[in-house]
Amino acid sequence: AVVSTQSTGTVVMMLILLCVPAILASQPSLIAISLTQVGWADLNLPLWLSETPNIQSLASRSISLDSLYCETSPSASNGAFLTGRDSISWGFYSSNNAEATNLKEDSGFVLPLPTLAHTLSNHTSHFVGRWWLGQRPEANPVNHGFDSFYGYVSDRGTKYDDLRYPNPGLYRNTEIQSRLYDTTNPSLDLIQDEGRSNLTELFAEEAVRFLRSTSSQPYYLHLSLDATQHPAYRSPHYEGNSTRGGHFADALREIDGLVGRVLAETGNGTIIVLFADSTALA
Repeated sequence: AVVSTQSTGTVVMMLILLCVPAILASQPSLIAISLTQVGWADLNLPLWLSETPNIQSLASRSISLDSLYCETSPSASNGAFLTGRDSISWGFYSSNNAEATNLKEDSGFVLPLPTLAHTLSNHTSHFVGRWWLGQRPEANPVNHGFDSFYGYVSDRGTKYDDLRYPNPGLYRNTEIQSRLYDTTNPSLDLIQDEGRSNLTELFAEEAVRFLRSTSSQPYYLHLSLDATQHPAYRSPHYEGNSTRGGHFADALREIDGLVGRVLAETGNGTIIVLFADSTALA
């Protein structure tokens, strides 16, 4: 396993590419987990260690890369991770371009670039979580090598009435299953002002479902988790569950619980990569 926080998607992808011949030959499975606005200190300072026992357990038997830097934008990092190319090469020029890549209907990750999912085409692949690389149909993960997708494709936005940040859809492949802000579905409704949502729980359940359904064949699972992005959110049963307290610490604690559930479903020989896709909050 390779564990990296505060690392560029390009460098981490390059390390994976070095392993691709071995991956293709021996057919191990791959799990990639990206965290948003989580810094090295958030996982390694003594005051934080108790919040992430599962990540610490993973790190204790892994290679840790602690001398690298990541992009300020998750879009740039995730695109670099998936393609092995610097973000400029596929049209992402600055952090100011993040809005265009993530939010506008006429933009996104639409170039016909090969991705890691294409390279591992003999693996069953599934993307779970936030897709930072465009809302257009052409930008959907299933159009970039993934066999399936469960998550959302834009900024979390503002509830209902902001035209610039419309109520995002929760997708199953290319179809919207529900909306992030859905008062008719209390189990999902994202209450941004209170930092509450069951999204991480839904993503954990989806990851476990996928892992159990593919246990007899090689797979590539990509988990893109943004609960720690400001404003952070956590499910109700994680509210106040962290030692340090606060929305961010609770969210990190819940993500660690997800990591523990994923680890419990994996067998020996699975390659696991955990990395930050954007810089930590000051």
